Amino acid sequence: MRRLSHRRHLTFLDSASRHAVLGQYSYVTCDPFSTYIIADGRGICNGESIVGDPWAALRAMLANYPQMHRADLPAFQGGAAGFFGYELNRTLERLPVPSIGGHRLPQALLHLYDVVISFDHRHDRCWVLSTGWPEQDPVRRRERARRRAEEFVGLVTVSAPLLILHQARPAHGIQTSVARDTSRRYNA
Repeated sequence: MRRLSHRRHLTFLDSASRHAVLGQYSYVTCDPFSTYIIADGRGICNGESIVGDPWAALRAMLANYPQMHRADLPAFQGGAAGFFGYELNRTLERLPVPSIGGHRLPQALLHLYDVVISFDHRHDRCWVLSTGWPEQDPVRRRERARRRAEEFVGLVTVSAPLLILHQARPAHGIQTSVARDTSRRYNA
């Protein structure tokens, strides 16, 4: 985590539980390629206000980044991560204004991530998954996925590691998924 602490919008989805299914994976990601906020019932994408239904705008934005899910990899393979606040219910139904004001937080905040470091606690494995988004051209998208995966592998594998993937079994390495049907393996 320290190696990524200087990166924008560092997000850690922690499965601290050692439950066989619910606690298997943890994820670290940063440097989103896009940010979507719902505040006061309005959508805002990368700082630009969106006219109309914030949910329709979010659906339209996400439709630009389709992704085939690979069942052989951890569930979160890139995409949206953030929060939905309780006050978001006002975008779905008409409710009276609360008598006690909120904390001036947006109703929702979602970052769109193209690279995820995934940790499998059950099998002591780690992957760097890269989608190549927001590139739309397949060749440029594949190149961005490769470049971003190598960048993140470099961040977590430099000498004197601060992030220990697993001391007892270092041969597992880090797998980067750079396209639908290709992958490269790096030794940690």
